[in-house]
Amino acid sequence: MNLSELKGKVVFVNMWASWCPPCVAEMPGIHALYEKVDKTKVAFVMISLDEKPAKAQALLKRRGYIFPVYFPTGPLPAPFNSSAIPSTVILGPDGQVAARHDGMAEYDTPEFKAALENLFVPNG
Repeated sequence: MNLSELKGKVVFVNMWASWCPPCVAEMPGIHALYEKVDKTKVAFVMISLDEKPAKAQALLKRRGYIFPVYFPTGPLPAPFNSSAIPSTVILGPDGQVAARHDGMAEYDTPEFKAALENLFVPNG
């Protein structure tokens, strides 16, 4: 998966792992946000840092999460190579970093949803 394929959309990128309690704790909020946003404007890229993808997939299945999850095949490029997880990077439609948050956060708020969707600039 190449992030350039998502150019034109706001992209919510979250680095997480199934063995990381804060990562797992923030997932219900991320999933709730995923279900509420306009998918024509906002894309989600959940990057699992699990060494064994099956562990992450089992967690997702158990919890019923349906957002797209990817497994890196090599080192993550900047700005995604944070030493902290969970770590979230928001890319604007131009592919540039619009926001970044290291550590756990609550993303399922009307304010965050509005801020995410307000980054979207229709092609005009």
